[in-house]
Amino acid sequence: MNKNRKGKPFVFPDSFILVICYIRYLFRPSYRQTEEILNVSGKSLPAKPSYGHICKRIKQTQDSLLNETKSIIKNRIDEFEKLTDEEVDLLITMIRSLNNKKSHN
Repeated sequence: MNKNRKGKPFVFPDSFILVICYIRYLFRPSYRQTEEILNVSGKSLPAKPSYGHICKRIKQTQDSLLNETKSIIKNRIDEFEKLTDEEVDLLITMIRSLNNKKSHN
């Protein structure tokens, strides 16, 4: 795709990488299987990412999402301090149930 071109090489947009994240989360394929899914279904893509590229970009995306989540929590710490004990217990229960669903998958 970048043959005979000068300048920055093609970079897959973050939205495309998020779609790949959702595929990996929902169907649990390996990175090579994910690459093959894209090769089979992504015939109109300008380029197809390799499994190594998929792995690297998903890791970068997860790190950036984690950092965004941390900053949101830090910005809203005052709101969390205003929660009642019952609301805190409810939040803890919800987080535990999410963690249990992850460990069973």
